[in-house]
Amino acid sequence: MENELKDTLTQRASECLLLVLDLFKDQEKWQGKTGGYLYVHKEGDKEPLLVMLVGTINPEKTDRYRTLCQEKAERLHLIRVHVSSWQSRKPDIDQWGGAIKLASGYVISFSGLPELGDEAFCMYLAYMLELAPIEELQAIASISDNLYWLQIEMAYIVPRSTPETTES
Repeated sequence: MENELKDTLTQRASECLLLVLDLFKDQEKWQGKTGGYLYVHKEGDKEPLLVMLVGTINPEKTDRYRTLCQEKAERLHLIRVHVSSWQSRKPDIDQWGGAIKLASGYVISFSGLPELGDEAFCMYLAYMLELAPIEELQAIASISDNLYWLQIEMAYIVPRSTPETTES
């Protein structure tokens, strides 16, 4: 099961990233953004399920993005009542939003996009992997007022769940 999830996660992460990058390609904050590091951990497991590069990044950013995605996830593990690293972000000491903790026990963290883009990407990936219902993700997005999530939801999620109408 774990290997199957890793394979699916790897494939879905790449697909989700391409869609997210395409959606925001014209926004200034997203210029030059092409990937980042993904960290996925299941509560109770000793080791993360996955730490991987998704997309491409400037090689000079490798250590920073990897370190940041791990720090966000570890912070969420330590602060048990939080569901978003946004709740404990402290930019003055380089602690950022961009990780989410799900009722299913998974923590998903990403670094490489704009801060709220990292979080929105994690939520979209969680939705596509069926790790969380849309209502849970909407609640997490409301904590940070994540407008990127709203745009992803409107572009990729609502159209999938709306029944097609046919003309009579």
